[in-house]
Amino acid sequence: MILGSECVFYNDYYETLRGLRCAEIGRANTHLERFIDLLAIQLQRMSPNAQQKALLCINTMLAARQRDDSIGLADCLQYELPQTLEEAEFSPTLLNVDLLQRLRAIPKPTGDAGDTERIAAELRSIYREFPQAQGLATYYASQVYLFEQFDDAATLIALDESEGRLTAAGSYIRAIALGKASDANMPQSRAEIAAAYQACAALRDGNIQLGWFKAERGDWPTALQLMQEDIEQGRTGATGIADVGFALAHLEDWANARTAVEEAYKADESMTDRFGWMGWIGYLKGKGTAFFADCLREDETRDRTWIWGQVFAGCLAAARGDAAKAEAEIDAAYTELPGKHSWYCAIGWLLIRSGDTATGCRLMQRDLDQDAMPHFWKPAYAIAQAIHGQRDQASDTVAAISERYRTKPFFPIGYWHVPDAWMTFETLQRCVEEISDFSQLASYSEPAKLDNDS
Repeated sequence: MILGSECVFYNDYYETLRGLRCAEIGRANTHLERFIDLLAIQLQRMSPNAQQKALLCINTMLAARQRDDSIGLADCLQYELPQTLEEAEFSPTLLNVDLLQRLRAIPKPTGDAGDTERIAAELRSIYREFPQAQGLATYYASQVYLFEQFDDAATLIALDESEGRLTAAGSYIRAIALGKASDANMPQSRAEIAAAYQACAALRDGNIQLGWFKAERGDWPTALQLMQEDIEQGRTGATGIADVGFALAHLEDWANARTAVEEAYKADESMTDRFGWMGWIGYLKGKGTAFFADCLREDETRDRTWIWGQVFAGCLAAARGDAAKAEAEIDAAYTELPGKHSWYCAIGWLLIRSGDTATGCRLMQRDLDQDAMPHFWKPAYAIAQAIHGQRDQASDTVAAISERYRTKPFFPIGYWHVPDAWMTFETLQRCVEEISDFSQLASYSEPAKLDNDS
């Protein structure tokens, strides 16, 4: 639940109580179910004593729900449950309906300059009202992080530290934010992850995430080493084991990559699509569409296919030049799981790579039209438009991200951890003015500078 989804956890808690107190039982039940699901994940990582106390309380809550005792359920949720919990990826002190109401009154981060100062001023006031509260700045820092304001997220967490309210989760998120901001911060990030682990048994996957940051900068050997540290410390689960498999695949150690995916599947019977991911990596590493197709069939044979299997089927079709089938597969994936997934961007970029710029641009535009193109795809879309000869439109696309992201050290031009090039904003502008063919993209790349910046 680190980095954003803990906000869902607190929101569900607040909305459940509000629904119960206002006799809006349908809404309360919807939020209660998700709250308990998220809480169950955390209980698995708590100490046995905390687990037993919390489970007794949860059973009392469920019994009250079964007999339609909304008052008893609300009282148990509000007054008893928080006392049974210990620090995990959330702070139990935030399970306070009055405190959450105050926090919800603060305007959400917008990604604009000044967010950190504004939020910090509000939180100082709230801390004076709630002397037992902890982790308020951490709660907001994770939202600021999602706007790629990594240094701001770390600065905001410093408020918790200066107020004596820093939690282990706060140290963890600061480590992640600093690691994402710059490779130069990695020693500090690793030290903070180690300290957070020491303070809280529930935290995990910190080194896995730092490993992915190394991978994004092209350092797959170090990425693998970091990921394996979490496995050796028992600080990950099936997802982390599969991530190790993906790092091995990027290093072209295919036998051990396959073994890791097998182990991940054994650790989590509900896990899906990991052979599909391995096939995708294989395709990007030059093993061809036949290997990609074999991996997708492996998941199908094991009944381990879900949404990414559908998406990868679209990617495979695009890689084979079948744009109509690719689009149909992604249409079906968006129908199955609506949201802002940038899947048309993925198949569109594949078609751009293969020379079908008209279809590729049209598909990427579909994501833009439905507000499903995140900012990190927009530089690639600008390049696609320029290759297609739409230079004015490409310049407009670049201008749309210039105000907020102009100072970003590098833009990855591509997708899913394997960019085709890295560019500064100035290089992106020059590329849009000059590029005419995908094969020219490598000449604009600036990989030598990636050692110190993301």
